[in-house]
Amino acid sequence: MKGRKTIRQSFEVRLAIIIAIAFTATTLFVFLLNTSTNNRNYSDIIFSTLTDIEKDIEDTSDINMLERTRKMRVKVLLLRNALPLNDVEGFNSALRDIEEEEELSEISIVNKKNIIIYSSKEEYIGFDMNANEDTRVYDALNHGLTEIVQPVRANAFKGDGDHALYNKYSGVPIEGMGYLQIGISSDQFQEQIDEKVSYIAANRHIGQTGTVIISNIDGEIVSFAGMDENSYKNISLADLGIPSDQYRITGEAFVSNINGVPHLIGTKFVEGYYIIGAVPMKEVQSNRDHAAILNTIMEVIIFALLFIFIRDMINTKIVSKIHNINGSLKRIIEGELDTRVNEYSTREFAELSNDINSTVDSLKDYMNREQEKIKQELEFAKNIQASALPKISTLEQYAQIFELYATMDTAREVGGDFYDFYMLDESHLAVLIADVSGKGVPAAMFMMTCKTMLKNLVESGMALNEAFDKANEALRDSNDAGMFVTVWMGILDLRTGELEYVNAGHNPPLIYDESGSFAYLRTKAGFVLTGMEGLKYESRKTILRPGDKMLLYTDGVTEANDPDGNLFGEDRLHAYVNSVKEKPMQDILSGIRSDIDAFAKEAEQFDDITMVGLCYRGWNS
Repeated sequence: MKGRKTIRQSFEVRLAIIIAIAFTATTLFVFLLNTSTNNRNYSDIIFSTLTDIEKDIEDTSDINMLERTRKMRVKVLLLRNALPLNDVEGFNSALRDIEEEEELSEISIVNKKNIIIYSSKEEYIGFDMNANEDTRVYDALNHGLTEIVQPVRANAFKGDGDHALYNKYSGVPIEGMGYLQIGISSDQFQEQIDEKVSYIAANRHIGQTGTVIISNIDGEIVSFAGMDENSYKNISLADLGIPSDQYRITGEAFVSNINGVPHLIGTKFVEGYYIIGAVPMKEVQSNRDHAAILNTIMEVIIFALLFIFIRDMINTKIVSKIHNINGSLKRIIEGELDTRVNEYSTREFAELSNDINSTVDSLKDYMNREQEKIKQELEFAKNIQASALPKISTLEQYAQIFELYATMDTAREVGGDFYDFYMLDESHLAVLIADVSGKGVPAAMFMMTCKTMLKNLVESGMALNEAFDKANEALRDSNDAGMFVTVWMGILDLRTGELEYVNAGHNPPLIYDESGSFAYLRTKAGFVLTGMEGLKYESRKTILRPGDKMLLYTDGVTEANDPDGNLFGEDRLHAYVNSVKEKPMQDILSGIRSDIDAFAKEAEQFDDITMVGLCYRGWNS
């Protein structure tokens, strides 16, 4: 149907949509996968670098702490030699002096039972080191371990609190007493190693453009790789754009801005420092962007080839087969029922072909049966119609007065033409010829109605023109099919030869009179019956003298055509009847039919051919 898409067009549109969706989905998936992979890879690089820095800071921190602890052991040994061991107050006072002098947060001496016996913090005396997991480990110094150092942690005595209570602890054994433990607050400790920590991070970088930042526990920057001290002095991580709730999340990478530029950031916390590794997202995703461009180009090529391949495969395997089947079906619909569908490339098409062929075979059988049935019925109708036509033999007793002959050859089994003749009384002959619009059974039925009605009206004694008026109205009332009929009817007074006639739109008759030749009876014809409401028909009269002839015919005669479409025509009919004017009417009608057949050759007869011939011999004959 015009305006609708073909299967191929619909499939190609849907395939293009599917390919576009698949292309978009795979491109997006690969893009997201590359993004995730690059983030993960750079996250691993960042944390690997931070782990190295963490180790360096721990080593630096531990070495520094142990050096101070060993130094304190020397001072404690000197103190032990100077004071009696039972002078607890003296020992504690001396330890407080050392604490202040060495800028420590605490210094304690623990006995073999792991109990603090001397301390710069008087409240610590008597504290059982076994009571806390962090302090219990120092008991190993009583059993052969030479030194212990711990990362910055909460004060075991005071418990967790703010970072001001965090200390770094270390210990060494003291012969004859137990072991020495010192603590340095995180602030004190960082003041001592900031320079070393700054040096550790100063030349570090991650990737091509990444950097390392170290801050204290408050987020104040201690070192910024690649920048001199004046550039980051008195600057915090918050000033760079990294909020505290992010950089305090250690061991997990996140994205944040540094000076307005997005960076992938990883954080570790060690010895009171936040170590931050940061790589610009531009570098992190540079490989992704290059891969995305390459992947997009490859996918465009792959999906384009896939589209072409699938489209051509579908067109070859399905659409072309459907076209072939449709072509066969079109010929079948056009009436070529011998056409076979021969698509057996796949099981489905084979089943479809067999089903169609089987259906057509069944249809042919049914049509043949129906056609035979219709043919029989039409033959029966033809016989009925033929039997309804008047017989010449019924007028044999008037053979001395007139010669009458009639023929009707229908274009179909039954036709819409009809003729009639009958005696109204001893001396009046009614002759009628008519042509109903249409063909076949409906026209034949309408013809019978018209024929019967006119005969009844004329036989009732009604004037001829009035009979036509009445017939026109009556036929219109029952003419639901919208048919019309042309009629020529005449009543011949056999005594006088007077012929009264009415022409309702029919072909003019040919009259052979005293002039010695046939001529058309050209009078103004009335309108066809049932053509218009309220029509009044006019009758006319002429005289037939003994020996005059009259030919009535339908337009199937003059409108018979040859193979080239040329019409037989009135002139050809006029010329022919004049060439055989002396012959009996039966011979004239037979000759006309033969001449029409010779003219038409093999052309199909499209209309009924009906003729009535009358030769008036006179009453006295």
